Amino acid sequence: MIVNIRKDGDQYMAYFIEMRRLIGVNQMGADIINWYFNLGIDKDQISHRIVKSYCIPPENAVCDVTEFLKSINLELQPSRFNDTDQADVHLPIGIELEITSACNLRCIHCLQSNYSALYIDLNKAYSIIDTIASAGVFEISIIGGEPFKHPSIFELLKHANDSGLAVGLTTNGTLIKKRQIHGMAKMKNLSVAVSVDGIGEDHDHTRGNGVFIKIDRTIRRMLDSGIEVEAMFTVTSYNIDRYKPVLEYCNELGITCNFNLFKPFKIGHVALVPNPQQFFELILTLFELRSQNKSQIGLSNSALVGHLLGLPPKNECRAGQAGLVIDVHGHMLTCPSLLYCGYYKESDFPLFDENFIETWRTHPLFTGFKRNGLRGCQARSYIFSQNVSGGDPYDLTSFINFLEKRKRF
Repeated sequence: MIVNIRKDGDQYMAYFIEMRRLIGVNQMGADIINWYFNLGIDKDQISHRIVKSYCIPPENAVCDVTEFLKSINLELQPSRFNDTDQADVHLPIGIELEITSACNLRCIHCLQSNYSALYIDLNKAYSIIDTIASAGVFEISIIGGEPFKHPSIFELLKHANDSGLAVGLTTNGTLIKKRQIHGMAKMKNLSVAVSVDGIGEDHDHTRGNGVFIKIDRTIRRMLDSGIEVEAMFTVTSYNIDRYKPVLEYCNELGITCNFNLFKPFKIGHVALVPNPQQFFELILTLFELRSQNKSQIGLSNSALVGHLLGLPPKNECRAGQAGLVIDVHGHMLTCPSLLYCGYYKESDFPLFDENFIETWRTHPLFTGFKRNGLRGCQARSYIFSQNVSGGDPYDLTSFINFLEKRKRF
């Protein structure tokens, strides 16, 4: 198991690539993790090292190392939620790279308004990947459009994998060829997320006729080849009551199902948004199923999950605190959702370069975005009230009010 470690402010960040898990530790913890996981040094030798390096009494060292590694292994269990605070990181944890705007599908809830065949230049993509990897970013997510419309998708994935980054790929799963699967199986840092919004006709209702048959075949082929695959379930008013067959499907395949709330971007999209009470009930149900280890479930809203875990209030918006999106033109975006719904213009955003960390930390668009608040979703606030600070009906405050009302009835 490979762990990428970096110093970030007063703490160290240990990113376990295979588990996609981030754990914050002190310097001694970072040393122990590096010695044990990266260098393969046994606990007795590690104990001798910390006695010398940190003046730990010999009689305590073995016990301290054993307990520390036990706690780390517990944090890496699939049933555990990633609750490391990312609010004050000094550079992004992960970056999303849009490599094309082209797509072969026309999904009913798609955020795109322009499907023109724009592709990021391969050498430009290589430069971005090299720059973020050398800066200490842990993960890159390849997005589109549909990434497999890019003519050099395989070369791009391989370069990202070879850079040492954890590589995520989000795809509709309809264009992946057998030869590509064979090559992707050799990429040990790669995880593929395939959109699965229902089973059979339920998925096709959203994505198009015959799509589910194609993705089912592709998912099974990738799993048979040893590729890590996850399902992405976008929660809409249409499928919010149809998630159980998807969970059963994912359980059969032994894969995680990630749930994300759909955001509307066009007038016709509003009817696709489930009401807050429906969504909050779903969160409670899924949280319970995951806690009981009945399904491998991913819940993207860290604020709601943190509250259910009894943690101090957390930000929901990862884009503003630990993430960055680079679009197909090379612009650094705060929030693509606010761009697509008209709050920003693309020309407002700076271009990515070797000084991207300083830009991410100090550019007025990014500092202003953070000042507007990260507890909820600014895009949802803007969509529902035309004000990024106008109140998000799906945020933590709304969730707490829902729970309080629920207790009274």
